Amino acid sequence: MTSSVDQEVLFLNQEADAWFQRNAPATLQPANSDDPILKALRQVKLPEQGTFLDVGGAWGRIAEGFRREHTAWECWVVEPSGAAVSDGSKAFLEIRFR
Repeated sequence: MTSSVDQEVLFLNQEADAWFQRNAPATLQPANSDDPILKALRQVKLPEQGTFLDVGGAWGRIAEGFRREHTAWECWVVEPSGAAVSDGSKAFLEIRFR
């Protein structure tokens, strides 16, 4: 039987990049203005500046869409896929990736 720790290691070492390879579009684009997540965030009264954190944000499409509407905000993506982080940091220079 596989332990949850083994499954986590397997995901972080293999499946995160495999998911990205299966699901990433040919051209990385930010989320457009009618994205449901960005629409929901517009319903919240946000300060002029702050920090936006997208955990599991893949190549950063939501973070970049948010950044374009909130230019004074610092935007971060925490993502286990090294491939997604690599591609996203090339496509979206203003987003910080971990």
